[in-house]
Amino acid sequence: MDEAGALSDLCFRSKAYWGYSDAFMEACREDLTVTPDYIETGLVIVLEDENRLLGFMGLEQLEESGRWLLKDLFVEPDAIGKGYGKTLWEHMRKLAKELRIGSLLIHSARMRKRFIWRGEQSASGRETTATKPSRYG
Repeated sequence: MDEAGALSDLCFRSKAYWGYSDAFMEACREDLTVTPDYIETGLVIVLEDENRLLGFMGLEQLEESGRWLLKDLFVEPDAIGKGYGKTLWEHMRKLAKELRIGSLLIHSARMRKRFIWRGEQSASGRETTATKPSRYG
């Protein structure tokens, strides 16, 4: 299987892990499909252990605004809860700082909110602030 296909399958398995209906999952299939173009033009980071795909994340610069989107952050279902998502998240934060990304848009289906990462800590120590409900999930 090619890399785009392997990442697409991972996206589908990882999202399905959270108990969505089969109908909903099929409706999401196109949005969960990773293309070779996305891999080439985005910033896609793959997390592997001994050649086993554990997860991946992808950043994409939005043409219309120049802002950045955390488009994907998925972990293999049997690896959820083992710190791999946090590893990917921390790598994304480090990469965003290195690239001087001032804000990062995140669509989170699990939290059903849209978040913007501003790069500075709030009084709570968190670096994300909720804005409004998302259409993603």
